[in-house]
Amino acid sequence: EEHPGDLDGDCAFSSFDLRVVAKLAQGFPGGVPGGGEPCAHALDADLDGNTTMADYALLVRAMAGKVRLVSRVGPAQGVALPWLGSQEPLRLAVSLADADGMPDAGGQTRVRFEVEAARPAGAGAGGEGAVEQGPPAYSPGTGEGLSPAGHWVARAAFAGEGVFELGVAPDGGWRAPGAGLEVRVALLVETRGALEDFGTDPERRLALACTSVPAFAPAAA
Repeated sequence: EEHPGDLDGDCAFSSFDLRVVAKLAQGFPGGVPGGGEPCAHALDADLDGNTTMADYALLVRAMAGKVRLVSRVGPAQGVALPWLGSQEPLRLAVSLADADGMPDAGGQTRVRFEVEAARPAGAGAGGEGAVEQGPPAYSPGTGEGLSPAGHWVARAAFAGEGVFELGVAPDGGWRAPGAGLEVRVALLVETRGALEDFGTDPERRLALACTSVPAFAPAAA
């Protein structure tokens, strides 16, 4: 099983893995003992498709216990994406682990999804041609209103073994113009220390993909 942060395949996340990521992110040759190649799944901790110093910084925070590492994110297993006119929910799931590779226990972690489901496929950044969806209903998960950009924000439910899940469907079914619907999702993860409340430490907030939620936006970090 893949261990988040483990570049050399020794089933552990260590300072050696951090050094390899830092070298590769800065364009220097980097390898693992025996001349092997670093494990690809551990090179992109922030899931943006590149290996950069942002990945290194994220792994440092993970080693300090500030954030969790993502081992899987996407539609819930075995669930099809919704189709136009359907009232079936979009089911999202993420698997989180700590720096030791142990599944998140749920008590010290909150997971939110920001969902933009009003944009037609191929629309520009200004949202031209956007279609307003009906009010969202969540199961599992709990709605937390709208972001400043008008996107749905909801807290995912803990399903055990490091997995958090969210289901959402708009009242009246999914709507879109003839161009088709494009759903965009940002993953927002926050942890707390044993003696802390949520929201007290910006270093414990993690946003994967661009977000309009102020507490997780880059300017607020």
